[in-house]
Amino acid sequence: MPARAVYTPLLQSLDNGKNFFAKKCNGCLKACPKGDKIPYCISRALIAAVEGNKEEGLFFCGENAFRINKITTVKDLIDELLTDYQSSMLSSHLA
Repeated sequence: MPARAVYTPLLQSLDNGKNFFAKKCNGCLKACPKGDKIPYCISRALIAAVEGNKEEGLFFCGENAFRINKITTVKDLIDELLTDYQSSMLSSHLA
């Protein structure tokens, strides 16, 4: 089940061979092999993310997450998108 996630300490630890097996299975995914066949429990990692645990949480993101270097307001983001769109439309009409 491929997905994009922020490269947090959890993923860094998994890359280094550490495992985070579940103490109790929540039965959340049919496709989960359960037990020691997987290096971490996705349910536990998602709950940790919701709780703000940056060390053990799994934070999904979109393909442009690498562009984030600051927290911005929705208004500023929409303004930026509209400016980019208007600029793009203007240059396409000039071409």
